[in-house]
Amino acid sequence: MKSVITRVVASDTAKFAQLVRFHRQAFGLTQQRLADMAGVTRPAITRLESGAPSVRLDTALKVLDALGVEDLTYYTSEDADSDA
Repeated sequence: MKSVITRVVASDTAKFAQLVRFHRQAFGLTQQRLADMAGVTRPAITRLESGAPSVRLDTALKVLDALGVEDLTYYTSEDADSDA
């Protein structure tokens, strides 16, 4: 079995939600800790991570800044069956 690396561009709300969750978890942050770092509420993080379309742009930008995210691309890895 080998791993397949997939490039994901956060081009819609669902992928943006995955991007935020991916980076938060990669840094070992709770939603509350990220909210504190970004100066937003924990429910705002929950809405971002659920892909809610009603999230304010300034909130999203604060969260990206707190995470140090400069582009909307991330990579995932999953196991793939090998036919070889």
